[in-house]
Amino acid sequence: MDAQGQFGFERVFDSHGREFVSGPQYARSLSLSSVQLNVPPESRATWYTTASVNSGYLEFKPHEEDKVISVCQTHRAVFTAHCLEDVNNEVDGDMKFQIKDLPTRDDFYPALHRMLKHKLEWGPRYHFYGRATFETGVAEWTKRVMSDFGDILHKAKIYGAVAISRYPYECCPNIWRAFCELWGPLCNTFHHGNGEMGISLYDMKVICGLPILGDVQYEEFIPQNKNLQQNGVYPPAIAELLKIHSQLCIYHNQSTVSWAHWIGHFYREKIIYKAFGDGKRKPQDQPLRAPEITLRISKEGKLAAFLAFWLSRFVLPSVDRNVKPETFHMACLMAQGVRVSLAPTVLGYIYHGLGEIATHPEGPSSSSASFPIHYVIGWLGEHIPGLYLPQTDKEFVKDYPFLVRYAGVKPKSFRLNHARIVFRSDKELIYRPTTFIEDEGRSFADKEDLSDRKFEFLVCTRYALLPVRVNNNLWLEPYYPNRFARQMCFDQGVPSNKLSFSV
Repeated sequence: MDAQGQFGFERVFDSHGREFVSGPQYARSLSLSSVQLNVPPESRATWYTTASVNSGYLEFKPHEEDKVISVCQTHRAVFTAHCLEDVNNEVDGDMKFQIKDLPTRDDFYPALHRMLKHKLEWGPRYHFYGRATFETGVAEWTKRVMSDFGDILHKAKIYGAVAISRYPYECCPNIWRAFCELWGPLCNTFHHGNGEMGISLYDMKVICGLPILGDVQYEEFIPQNKNLQQNGVYPPAIAELLKIHSQLCIYHNQSTVSWAHWIGHFYREKIIYKAFGDGKRKPQDQPLRAPEITLRISKEGKLAAFLAFWLSRFVLPSVDRNVKPETFHMACLMAQGVRVSLAPTVLGYIYHGLGEIATHPEGPSSSSASFPIHYVIGWLGEHIPGLYLPQTDKEFVKDYPFLVRYAGVKPKSFRLNHARIVFRSDKELIYRPTTFIEDEGRSFADKEDLSDRKFEFLVCTRYALLPVRVNNNLWLEPYYPNRFARQMCFDQGVPSNKLSFSV
């Protein structure tokens, strides 16, 4: 990628450093650290105002008759607070009640507002892409990798995230449609009946097992051949994987490599499961399929090949269900035990996918957005327990992420209107199932001696723009934890959010 942002295209190189005369060409570029981006310093979507607030404390007396929380104020000490602005969320709200300086944009509202306004419907056919389903050979290959490379996966802080990827995750279509209808694409928040909620970076760590901090920020790109040939610049396994990818493309006469072909090349042991949970075995002499090309790869390359598949299928899936060569660089770094910051990119990818569904001009069912829906399933299960009956933690390893509770679990069946009512009610809502826990009150200062655990929590509470570079696409998605600060154990005044939809 040159200074104008144009990509170059090259084939893989041979042992003499020369490009092959045949095979696919790959788009080559540089890392984002070598590209200067001008990001606007402010975003009006935060919509807050400052106010002078009397200091005080909240007192709860459960033994009294009314059992309410009373506010005890001292009228001398005053501090400046940042409060969220009120926003008129009525479908035909009078503009005179809206903020003059910060007028409400149409994309602030949940998708359901736009569907009603423009008379859009889901239609008889709709598809959601990206949810992890059963794939032949995945459970066996994952188990083998965890056994052979467990120490490296622990060092890279992804052992639990890899472990839970071998399971399928179920989703009720009506629950998913109702959730998408209440997603606000401008602020990337879920407009619940009692205010806004959000998927936080801390949720991505606890529920999904993805590292927030890292030595490297995740991004997808393929380095140029001249850089791959220089010793010590990039891991040598990248060139190994590119050559194998090119060979498979030539062998199958295609420009891409499917998940099945990638598994068949790298996993050559016995297949145990025909379907998830059936426990049926195939004949002991029958592998996934007959090997097509001799496997020549280093030990580090074997782990990187699996991680590239894991990233392409489970973490950042795309509609085409192919292994993405752009994942090879990050997969090779993790195969060396390097900790890669995955949570910000994956959360931004989820935000972007939900935004595409909410803002599609022909209606949400016309969108072909693909993102890891299973991560959102785990978030819904933890915050709204009435949707699923999760498995107990005793059935799994203690350190696995919370998402494993919903592996293979059938969700409760809801009609679409019933699911809408569930999401508009706060009776069964849990705001803080995954929050940072301290035994007593503490003050955290952003200093170099702060532990990673505490620094992660500080990062999760800050406004940010999440850079998402996936499959040669680059987006910046806003992250507004101030809009759902009560999920992070902060006191929060919630502006009126009437959600006066005719459901």
